[in-house]
Parts: sequence; C-alpha cells; structure tokens
Amino acid sequence: MISFVDALLELLFPPAALCGLCGRPLAGKRLSVAGVGRNWLIDRSIMWEARGTICSTCLRRIPFVVAPFCIKCGKPLRAAARDNESTCLDCRSWGRFFRKARAVGVYDGILREHIHALKYQGQRRVAGALGFLMAGVASREQGMDSVDLIVPVPLHSRRYVERGFNQAELIAGSVGRYLGVPVAGHVLFRLRQTRSQSRLSRGDRRDNLRGAFQVANPGDVAGRSVLVVDDVLTTGATADECSRVLLRAGAREVYVLTAAAGAMEREWRTDSKG
Repeated sequence: MISFVDALLELLFPPAALCGLCGRPLAGKRLSVAGVGRNWLIDRSIMWEARGTICSTCLRRIPFVVAPFCIKCGKPLRAAARDNESTCLDCRSWGRFFRKARAVGVYDGILREHIHALKYQGQRRVAGALGFLMAGVASREQGMDSVDLIVPVPLHSRRYVERGFNQAELIAGSVGRYLGVPVAGHVLFRLRQTRSQSRLSRGDRRDNLRGAFQVANPGDVAGRSVLVVDDVLTTGATADECSRVLLRAGAREVYVLTAAAGAMEREWRTDSKG
C-alpha cells in the first residue's frame, strides 16, 4: 500500500507522462481523447493525453494506412487503385464473413517493432497506446462506431501460459475504455492449438483454423454487433474464422479492428457490378 508521504509527493510532484510506445517523457501540446474521433490524424505531431499517450516522434514514424485500401479488409492497395470501390484479391477470391476490417497502420517499421515489444518482451504499456489509436479508427467508421461488444481473438491456453497474457485482450481492453464499449474476453476460446500461420498458403491458413474457435455461450453475442480485436491482420484468415463462428452463434454482424495490417497486395481488383 502506498504511504501517505508517497501519495503526497506524487500529488505535489506528479511523475512525467511517458509515451505509450517508446516510453520517453512527453512534453508540449496535448489533446484530450475526446477529439480522437474527429481530428486524430489532422496533425500527427500532436501529443495525446490519455491512458495510452504517444509522442510526436512516434506518431510521425507510424506507417498509417491511407487510401487506396481494400474497402473490405482495409489492407493497402497499389497506388494505381484509385477507385473508392476497390477490393484486394484475397477478398475477391475468398469472400469474408466480417462486415469490414480496419487497421491503424501497415505492419512495418515502428509499428511492427512495438507490436513485437508487446508480444515478445512483455511491454504492456504498448497495448494502451495501440488501443487509443485503434479507438480513433473505429470511431470514424460507420458500424464500428456503434458496436455492442468487443471480443479479443483468443490464445490457446498453452500459449497463454507461456506468454503470461493475451496481447489481443490487453489491446481490446484499451479500445473498450476509450470507446465506452464492454469487452468480453471469454466469449471466444480456442479448441485446439493451430500450426503457425506464417509459412502457410492462403488456402492452408483457412484449413488450419477451421474448427479452432468456439463461442462459450451463444447468448452473449446473439443479436449483437461485435467488434473482433487483434494485433495484426495478414490474410485475414483468423479474423474471418472468428467472425464465422460468432455469426453462427447468433451475432448480428461482425467487424474487425487491428493495430496493423499486412503489406499491400501485389495484385488488386476493382470492385465491379456482378
């Protein structure tokens, strides 16, 4: 328990706010989280004051997802894809169970470094900062801005014991705080441990995940709009399987929100009639 003297000293001399990504002290202009939905990307040099704060240096280095991107999964497309109705080859080929997916940035550079710091070095402060940015994305997306429930992608129990935490659950908790939406960490669970997805083809990834997830209590999601939260979306196979299971359990619709999306597709197609 903190002593009276320590509490008084902290009140008189509050500790310096630290960047939620790099951990360095913050200084300068700050903006309340209340403005996150309207202008969080207008000036990347602004330092945000919230549970997850981010310094201007980190903000400038984040490879934000910008147009053109796939209107379904949110992954970046080639610069030549100027049509607002563009979808990536994955979404055109496979179809999706989720309504749409969005990400803060591309899985590269500083964003990749900090996601790795969270997952493999246990730097949990990163979850708060990522959640803050992700809440900004969700608040600007029709449908995502009015979900009923946030559900993190689960880890298998063995992986959870090894790591000590589920990074998706930590991030989801941060997103939920900023959006004011309840987080249900035990709605989805993994029935089995799957092979690593990194070296599998797109088709094999889907087969690898088939039947890997289950909804514990369908009544928790029945008739509700659900936001699935994870750290990274690559092909979208994991998010899609989670969405399929949630819809089968009675969810009205499913959206997906991640901190990062995989690099742009080498091929893209413009969405057309038919």
